[in-house]
Amino acid sequence: LAEAGIPRTVSFFGFSAAGVLVHACLTELAKHVGMADSPTANLVCDVVLIGAPVPTASAAEWGPIRRLVKGRFINGFLRTDQELLSYQVRRGMQSYIGCNGLYTTPGIENVMLEHLVTSHVQYVHQLPAILEHIMH
Repeated sequence: LAEAGIPRTVSFFGFSAAGVLVHACLTELAKHVGMADSPTANLVCDVVLIGAPVPTASAAEWGPIRRLVKGRFINGFLRTDQELLSYQVRRGMQSYIGCNGLYTTPGIENVMLEHLVTSHVQYVHQLPAILEHIMH
């Protein structure tokens, strides 16, 4: 496709620590949008983050990342995720999107997952049901 001049798009999915990696990739890609001859402007189609230990930060940080994503940007979270809440306290971090949602930036779909999981370790076993729920 790239040889024919048709850009190939990618979608990112990450749950738990993989969400940190996805966030880092998106942050780096967002830095290159607007640069001359940057292929990143239309690269990312959809993003799904589930139970990610990524700081909520501000719209100033998340805005460029959201604009990079041309399709849906979904954040699945569990308010009662004791593993993330404990990790957040131990690290002295602000709130994480995996247990508090991400409401600072328009266009990000926050999906509470309390009816599908009750703890962080259940994500891996419930992924098919979670994906079915959030993608429809």
